[in-house]
Amino acid sequence: MDIYVVMGRPGSRVARKRKKARIGFGHRVTKGDTQAWFKQGFGGIIQYHPEMIVSRRCIPFL
Repeated sequence: MDIYVVMGRPGSRVARKRKKARIGFGHRVTKGDTQAWFKQGFGGIIQYHPEMIVSRRCIPFL
């Protein structure tokens, strides 16, 4: 079974609200924190597929 998860903490909507404020460094969720939580809590295995990796390089339209 394949699943797709987007992790966040309460207060992640701060960037979209009317009176914006910064999210403190201690309240941010990093990729490593999320992976460790998933492995520890669910005993999950994280696999990386070459077609799932997205390049951050900008490719102009022809």
